[in-house]
Amino acid sequence: MALTVNLNGVTSAPVKVTNTTTNTVLFDGPLASGKTFSDLSKDTVLKVEPGAVNGYTAPAAQTVTLDASKTVTLEYQVVKAPGNAVSATSIQGNVTGIPYAGTALLATNDDFDSQNPGTLSASGTLSLTLTKAPDVASFALVPTSGNACTFTGTASTNPRVSLFYGLDILGAQGDVLGSVTEAVVAGAPSGSFIARLYSGAAATIKGAVACGTDTISLDLTLQAGWNAVVYTPSDRSFSLSTPGDAVRTELRGEMYKPSVTAVLPQAGLTFASDAPVTVPVTFYQDGAFSGQISLSTNVPGLTVEPATLTLPALSAQSTGAQAYLRQLGLAPSA
Repeated sequence: MALTVNLNGVTSAPVKVTNTTTNTVLFDGPLASGKTFSDLSKDTVLKVEPGAVNGYTAPAAQTVTLDASKTVTLEYQVVKAPGNAVSATSIQGNVTGIPYAGTALLATNDDFDSQNPGTLSASGTLSLTLTKAPDVASFALVPTSGNACTFTGTASTNPRVSLFYGLDILGAQGDVLGSVTEAVVAGAPSGSFIARLYSGAAATIKGAVACGTDTISLDLTLQAGWNAVVYTPSDRSFSLSTPGDAVRTELRGEMYKPSVTAVLPQAGLTFASDAPVTVPVTFYQDGAFSGQISLSTNVPGLTVEPATLTLPALSAQSTGAQAYLRQLGLAPSA
């Protein structure tokens, strides 16, 4: 009788074959493609132990009793890398934690980029492609003379950049619902995430920026236009670096704390007499707030009618969000 051992998924792997009936090792070494062990007695018990191969998941050991000639196939599976590869010009993937459809916008600490809107479907699929320059303020990446911060290192040039820490999700009426972070799951220190940086010029920058007791480490190779950079926070400092090929990410969504923002006309209100004034007010249900709110002012004698409002629940299936930017100078991502 015979036992044939075949490999599937790899062309070579370390394999050990032991006759447990006689406690004899028949084979222990690299097996190429396959091998047949002949002249074995009936009822011989053989143990086949596959070894590790880089980049593959090794199959479990098998024990075979020869009541006839048999074949054992060792199935090696490619180890799937966690998360997604990083693209400088697109953000794609599935998001959990935000059960709403909406518009996805790159966000700074206090502004949105309205030039490159993406979408988040009600099923959690996010898609955003970066094709245009952002419409938020830029700054010099390396401090210039007169700045309170100092730079130590080398820089091929000092580009003006805009830096975005993540995404905000806006509902169909402009309500800021939640945030999405492109979290690093492999290839960079724990706690890192991908920030998006628009650079006015190509540059290679390596060094550190000191701002009092805070330090910013820079290790960047930037192209003109959009770049993905690894943002790694630490105590009183952080670093920005160009991601290597091994960096993998996943998208993590989080709803904002429910709140209401009431927005009056930007010109403000002027009261020339005690007569009532009627004014349109826009209420933003940030964090998908719903329910009753009370309306009042901090001006003695000045009241608001109605004194209460009930805001309806937002539809989790809302689509076609159009409110890209409130233009109010708010800081929803903060």
